Amino acid sequence: MQTHGPHKNQQWQSYWHDLFDKNQFTALDFIRPAIWNDKDVGPYYRQNCFLFIKKSWLNNNEQWQNLFKNYQFPTDVVHPQVAPLIQKMRLKQWLRLLPRVLMNTFKNK
Repeated sequence: MQTHGPHKNQQWQSYWHDLFDKNQFTALDFIRPAIWNDKDVGPYYRQNCFLFIKKSWLNNNEQWQNLFKNYQFPTDVVHPQVAPLIQKMRLKQWLRLLPRVLMNTFKNK
């Protein structure tokens, strides 16, 4: 989730995983573990960088399947450098986000 700029569709990472999954794509999460502590990469990229691959293609490429299986990293996670930015948000910004946060929290329950 991002808090800066004029973003129109701020969602948790799992939201995008589910959306892509419904369209026959799967997320490979080998980039974030590799760049998580790299200070030359912006924290939003370190938090949100996934590679989505068509499932049918993945089924035919065994070396990528192994890559998919070997990385276990939390999906919905806020990078420690992003957390202070969230904490500095003004009440007006929080109130704008609140309806979306509530809808996304309870829609799959």
